[in-house]
Amino acid sequence: MNGPRHLFSLIYNIFFGFFLSAMCGIVTAGILWAAGQASDFKPYLEAYFVTFNGAVSGGLVLATAITVYRTQHYVPGIIEKTFTRRELEKTSYYEWRGEFFHLRKTLTFSTSFALAGVAIFYIAKFPFDGLAEGFLIAAGCLAYAIGVYVGRKLFHIAHMLRSLEDIPITKDLFREDRLAGISTYVNSISTLAAVMVYICVRSSYYGPFIYNSPAGSSVKTIMLLPAVIAIPVFALFNYYPRTVIRRIYDRSISNALRAVKSRAKKNNLSEFERLIYFGIR
Repeated sequence: MNGPRHLFSLIYNIFFGFFLSAMCGIVTAGILWAAGQASDFKPYLEAYFVTFNGAVSGGLVLATAITVYRTQHYVPGIIEKTFTRRELEKTSYYEWRGEFFHLRKTLTFSTSFALAGVAIFYIAKFPFDGLAEGFLIAAGCLAYAIGVYVGRKLFHIAHMLRSLEDIPITKDLFREDRLAGISTYVNSISTLAAVMVYICVRSSYYGPFIYNSPAGSSVKTIMLLPAVIAIPVFALFNYYPRTVIRRIYDRSISNALRAVKSRAKKNNLSEFERLIYFGIR
């Protein structure tokens, strides 16, 4: 991904995500048939594609994750082309960049939420037993794990951007609009992620679980937790990059104006000449 215009090419990631999700449903249903559980074949397909909306919600989850993974170097790339390593080392940028690409922490964080998903879906109880139930629980846990992966990436992008506020601005960043692609990227990803969370939570919340545990249907409340956590965060990330970039550009403009005024004063220009000089600039 080399620029904002290439965001349009990411539509292929969405199609690929839905394709993978649909294939997961078909393949797992085929495994049920081959394993001698033909009686669950049709009900399982109906549950995966219709009643629990697994194909659509899973497609959005996979599409968002694929998009984030394939473009994860985009924001750091813009930042590191705009500022020198010496400038960035004076901030906490590299600390947050390390967290952003930290594979072990990402896997640990996602796994913890996947295990929480196992508990939630096991207690809620899908209307199946055995292998069919296992496949549906696995699909739900995968959605939890991937959703956390996306949220963690956005969280650390926000902190990388926040660290830039500590950089002394000594160059004209506004004229070339060097940071423009960051807002477009973050807004696109956070919007896609918000839609993903909404569809996934709605699909599970209104899904026909049995709720035969002592907790009963109160488990439905816990299923809203991903939305309670994610939606405000994604909404914040839609505006936060623009705020940071505007502050950086404001400082860049102020710095450029000071330089122009200094040169005008040094050249002993009259008030009229200064106005003309500023107008040309």
